[in-house]
Amino acid sequence: MNKFVRRFAAAAAIGSLALLTGCATTADGGAAGDGAGDAAEAKPLRIVHAAIGYEPLFIAEELGYFEEAGLDVTLTRGGVPQDNIAQAVGGSADIIVSAWDNITTSSSEGIPIRVLAGNSYVSDEVDTSGIIVMADSGIESLADLEGKTLAFDSLGGGGSVEVFTALADAGVSHEDVDLTAIPYAGQASALEQGHVDAIFPSDPFYSQIIEQPDKVVIANPVRETRAGMPITLWAATEPWLQENAETAQAFIDAMDRAIEFYEDPANLERIKEIRAEVTQTDISEVSESLPPLRTAIDTEAGQGAIDQLVQFDMLDESFPVDDMLWTEAPRLEDAQ
Repeated sequence: MNKFVRRFAAAAAIGSLALLTGCATTADGGAAGDGAGDAAEAKPLRIVHAAIGYEPLFIAEELGYFEEAGLDVTLTRGGVPQDNIAQAVGGSADIIVSAWDNITTSSSEGIPIRVLAGNSYVSDEVDTSGIIVMADSGIESLADLEGKTLAFDSLGGGGSVEVFTALADAGVSHEDVDLTAIPYAGQASALEQGHVDAIFPSDPFYSQIIEQPDKVVIANPVRETRAGMPITLWAATEPWLQENAETAQAFIDAMDRAIEFYEDPANLERIKEIRAEVTQTDISEVSESLPPLRTAIDTEAGQGAIDQLVQFDMLDESFPVDDMLWTEAPRLEDAQ
């Protein structure tokens, strides 16, 4: 059994994957060792990932990219974005996955969390999320959601503002929709059982659900309002980044290599195997949809997202996007 599968199995034993927010072992700060790949000198790095956008981590672990970068990585399944931020601030994780809006609001409140790199982002061509209803529900458009129940993975998390914007464009206030939180893995069954009227899943769950003929998509607010925006991103506390800049850069370099592997069509079957192993799903049920990934941040799209939060009173006032980014975080404008 390889290293990442052993770690996943240990985490899974703690509880349900859909709710797991486990902690990692303690690691001291400091610069990465000089001997990349030398386990005795490798820098311990505790990473918390999500139920989406995790593929590069496991690619880098399995193919030895982390080891070659001088990193001894422990991967742990996290919870909702705000809980992951709490793990970083509390010192039980070094690098965590989160969502743009959660990092924005945390930064505005003085929490010392910074984006160190992007991960999955919103394509302007391919939908990786959307609002789904039962085909026989009678709900045909966003305007029909007034007075209905809509489930997010987490309230106030990724996708919220995009949905609010789309609802407003359809003449419906988000305050007139009953919003609830259901983990991605449980949304389809909640919809089928009538506990909610609509759901808002992201890939790989979105692609799996839309293949079911009894369900239909009525809107794709994220692509329609935030093309280019990060869906998931990597973050760490400002003090940790100041003390571990070399480690952070080594992590980004490993992610870039893993994303290159991920994007190669010849590796699709291996990506599906990783998804099956991580989610404990039969490979025949694993989606072949590959949401776009990149470590570079689209700062223009990010600034627009900050301003949207102000529009919906989720943020008191706007601020420059660079205030929430690590100084060495890769920017899309620098890569072009």
